[in-house]
Amino acid sequence: MEMGNLKEIIMTYLLSPPMTGWLFNLRFVFIIISSIFLVGLVLFLLKNNWLKRLFIEDWIEFFTWQAYGINPADRIWKKVKKRLSSGQEPEYKLAVIEADKLLTGMLKKMEYGGKEVNEILNKLSAAVFPYLEEIKWAHNIHQSIIHDPDFRLSLDDAKKAIAAYEKFFVDSEVL
Repeated sequence: MEMGNLKEIIMTYLLSPPMTGWLFNLRFVFIIISSIFLVGLVLFLLKNNWLKRLFIEDWIEFFTWQAYGINPADRIWKKVKKRLSSGQEPEYKLAVIEADKLLTGMLKKMEYGGKEVNEILNKLSAAVFPYLEEIKWAHNIHQSIIHDPDFRLSLDDAKKAIAAYEKFFVDSEVL
């Protein structure tokens, strides 16, 4: 038997096999099994974060012109501003604490190195961050609030600290 004829016979059989009896039923069984696997694969990909990380985050970043995951900072910042306008000293303190927590998270994500915020702030350059001295002052206010239960925070100091954080976040494109 010639090789060309054998290929032709096999191709003819594969492309148009006789569909009678058990072969006809087997085809439908495989179609059903394949459909179940396809649905399972789609459900797995939708439940898994792999697909989200691979495609969806890139598309969100492309269409919003912002890095994925920055939007939670806006929500936290609105909460900080709301606390500042409450008219109560404990709320001012919480506003400064939350703003400093946002700063800490931002500096950790930027991976400047260092375990404490003071270490990281001392490594930063005033040329890159023009409001560095103000943010150091605001962080010292935060440290005073945390370590001294009798620390009194005025509205003016709270506004000044929050303004320093805001300038830093805007300059760093977090807000």
